[in-house]
Formats: sequence, C-alpha cells, structure tokens
Amino acid sequence: MKKILSLTLLFMSMTLSAQENVCDCVQIGIETLQCIQKGESEEIIEKRFEKQNKRCEELSQKIGSDFEKKMASCKNFPEFIKLMAGGNNNTKPNPDVCKCVDLSIQILKELGQEASEEEINKLYQKESENCEKLSTKLGEEKFGLQMMNCEKFGILMEILMSE
Repeated sequence: MKKILSLTLLFMSMTLSAQENVCDCVQIGIETLQCIQKGESEEIIEKRFEKQNKRCEELSQKIGSDFEKKMASCKNFPEFIKLMAGGNNNTKPNPDVCKCVDLSIQILKELGQEASEEEINKLYQKESENCEKLSTKLGEEKFGLQMMNCEKFGILMEILMSE
C-alpha cells in the first residue's frame, strides 16, 4: 500500500504539473490511480502518461504554490482524493455526512468573517455534536471517505487549502 501511495504521489506530482489547466492534471491523476488499481505496471503507466505528466509538471512550476489550491477547486478533485484514499467511486452520498460537510463549510466561512470561535461553538453546538457522534459511529476513515461523496466536498477542500 505504501508503495502504491508513493507511486501515486510521484505520478500525481508529475501528472499535475503539465496539462492545459490544473483540472486536466487532476484528471490525469485519476486515470493514473485507476491504472494502478487495475494492477498495471509502473513502466506501462509511466510511458502512457509521460507527455501529460511533463506538461502538468511545467504547469505546476508556472503556477507555483497556488497549484494545490487550484486543484481543490476542480470538479473532479473529490474523485481524485477518494481514489488516493482507496475509496469506492460508486458509493452514494450519505445525507447525514453531507450535512456535516455543509456545516463545516458554513463554520469555516463564518470564521473567515471575523466571527469568534466561541460564538460559532454556541451557534452550532448541537449540529457539531451530531457530526462528532456520526463520525464516531462510522469510524473516522469511513466518515472521511463518505465525506468525499458529498457534492460540496470540493468546496470544503478549497476552503481548507486556502487557509
């Protein structure tokens, strides 16, 4: 698993550095991960995506430190993260988990608008407790994977990466 993750990160860094736009690079990362999951060899994958990886690498260097932030704003980014985490792409969103994603977005936005943490804790205490209970019930890993199925997960990642 560590080797696959290392290989994935290598391909991701190569892949995410040289397409027409950042979201194209995320798509190359997705395709790379899917090939790894199918059991294709490192050599075959490297050859298949060599040109795209090179273009993504150039794009990454051109954009610089904002590259990762731009990745998070791509519509296909949640799928990429899900594959990196070993999640199943065909899982339907859990409405309760998605409410927690929505809550997290709301809290982060309000924190960014000068609201105090104390005020936010009071305002969203019940909802936050429900999300914590759900996370405990499902387990952190499963809860995290289910978050990735939510429509607004990409927005959450974008906010988190911009801080």
